[in-house]
Amino acid sequence: MMTGIKSVPDNLSVYYLLLSCTLFLFIAALGPGLYHADISQLTAAHYSLFAHLCHQDPARTFVFMGEPMAVCSRCIGIYIGAFSATILLPVLSLIPEIKKKWELYLFGFATVLNFIDLGGNYIGIWTNTLYSRLVLGILFGLASITLLNRTFFKSKNTEIS
Repeated sequence: MMTGIKSVPDNLSVYYLLLSCTLFLFIAALGPGLYHADISQLTAAHYSLFAHLCHQDPARTFVFMGEPMAVCSRCIGIYIGAFSATILLPVLSLIPEIKKKWELYLFGFATVLNFIDLGGNYIGIWTNTLYSRLVLGILFGLASITLLNRTFFKSKNTEIS
């Protein structure tokens, strides 16, 4: 008989809640471009939903369907990365337990890269772009959610006949 690794779900209802929340955040962060409304109260409410989470600097924000997104490029990257990682959690759980700390190393790497980018831009060594912030945001979002990997799925060695 052969042995293999199988992903066993644990806390599945909480996983589906996380999946729903990350999808909602990603879609809502796209901003008023989603509905092309000329209703200023609705648009203002949409932006205020994210006002405490993001600086919403228009110079650092992508435009979606003719309207600025509700968050900056780094934040939309975080939401894209978080949603993508949530979808990938069942697959990521198949990585053997021996390499268990990879999630923590990835999170540390993503955090350090973001701080280097922020610091380098702040002191004038370089100017980051919408796309560099987006990519670093995606990496941070992926890394953040992968920390939850073992919370929702556990790897088990199984016998394959």
